[in-house]
Amino acid sequence: MPDNNNRLIELLIKKESENLTLLERKELLKLLEEDESYLDLVHFLDVADKKQEVFFNKNKQEDVEKSIQRLKKKINVKTRRLPVKKYLLVAASVLAAFVFIKFMAFEADTKKLAGNTYKTEKGSKSNLTLPDGSKIWINSDTKISYKDDFGKTSREIFLEGEAYFDIVKDVSRPFIVHTSNMNIKVLGTVFNVRAYNDESNTQASLIKGSIEVTLTKDKSKIIRLKPNEKIILRNNVHKMAQGKNADEPAILITNIKRLEADSSVVETLWIENKLAFREESLENIILLLKHWYNVEIIIADASLKNNLYSGTFKGDNITDVMNALSLTGDFSYSKKNDTIFIIPK
Repeated sequence: MPDNNNRLIELLIKKESENLTLLERKELLKLLEEDESYLDLVHFLDVADKKQEVFFNKNKQEDVEKSIQRLKKKINVKTRRLPVKKYLLVAASVLAAFVFIKFMAFEADTKKLAGNTYKTEKGSKSNLTLPDGSKIWINSDTKISYKDDFGKTSREIFLEGEAYFDIVKDVSRPFIVHTSNMNIKVLGTVFNVRAYNDESNTQASLIKGSIEVTLTKDKSKIIRLKPNEKIILRNNVHKMAQGKNADEPAILITNIKRLEADSSVVETLWIENKLAFREESLENIILLLKHWYNVEIIIADASLKNNLYSGTFKGDNITDVMNALSLTGDFSYSKKNDTIFIIPK
């Protein structure tokens, strides 16, 4: 049985990395037939991992209920009891290998530019270990840079895009993240910053520790966040003052968002390669998809922009995402080359 366990682990890893041959696929099926308890493990690693959930507009309860029923039919799989020890040993081995594979793939997508500047392309992600040991996970279409004297008296980096930070504590050398609209000062903490120049908001979400936020246009104003809080700063406030968002506050302190199923933090699910949003407008989701999939998306009817959606996707391509959104929303879409056009139904 231990030999079967080892072989099963090897085959599942190859399946995850899409390197399974036809003969190996048959071998995997044979192993599963010999011991049906392994099917629960495969369900845990595969079916649950690839499920998606989408529902439309919190004000349209009937749409929500219909979507939930569709999802229940999709993921309704009968499960059997699996011996706990066997399950934990095999699952731990496979998941550890999956994490390693994902980490290596994550790390391979950084493009080093001149000096200490790193850039990810649209549709790719990466990570970076700084000279002080702090770790940064870098989302797609993001640039990070730091000066040659990083770590001598302070630790400062410059960010355009989105990144997740796990900072080594050093009271004598504060860590500062500079963006176009806000600066974030930390001692040792875990947080996420989203600061794309083409988006209407800059956000910082605190997972643990503490951070101080100052505005680039008003350095006298210091905002301190507690764990599980996030700050949302509207960009170009003066330009937007007469627009449709004029009644929204320029600065909003709110709680981070969590999935109901497992309390995962929505703002940081991207580091697990999960595309997630909660009660976001179609306009904001489109910006997210542009960075994620490197596509151009045009909303032909402005009345669709403020419709709210929630969803979680893992391993889905842009067509899968658009199909799910259009299924639950009031729009259809067409694609021409690398451009997607969204129109009312």
